[in-house]
Amino acid sequence: MLVSAAVRTPTLARPSIVFAGAAMLSGIVATFLPAALPHTGDGFIAIALLVHAVTGTAARWWAGLFGDRHGAHRLLVPGVVAGATGLSALVVTTHPVAVLIGMAVFGAGFGAGALGFGLLATTTGYPVGFAAAAALSVVALVALHPRRIR
Repeated sequence: MLVSAAVRTPTLARPSIVFAGAAMLSGIVATFLPAALPHTGDGFIAIALLVHAVTGTAARWWAGLFGDRHGAHRLLVPGVVAGATGLSALVVTTHPVAVLIGMAVFGAGFGAGALGFGLLATTTGYPVGFAAAAALSVVALVALHPRRIR
């Protein structure tokens, strides 16, 4: 199956979009959290990013167990909601505890959001799944090209 055909398939499009969105948001947070929190030290940023990584890993592990027993599709919406909730907590960047809680909840949502890739990869195979993720990145890059933004 071609990557473009896989992404146009309704069953595969939704998890692909969720995975691409979660990956993009994680990149945004990792890149811009230090700039958003200049009043904290580098140590705090490292802890916040560690909290995100640990909760993301734990959530992927738990989501895998849950998905094997009950179906991974049930976690897409809760994963996206958790991610959005965690990012919303980052609005309060003046409170370190709120930032750490936000990073933990966002990490959990990101971990569960990775199931989107899992659903895609188990349906099409890992090579197509990775190719679809790469294609979505290119599509996002083209969509955000400065000439298109004007």
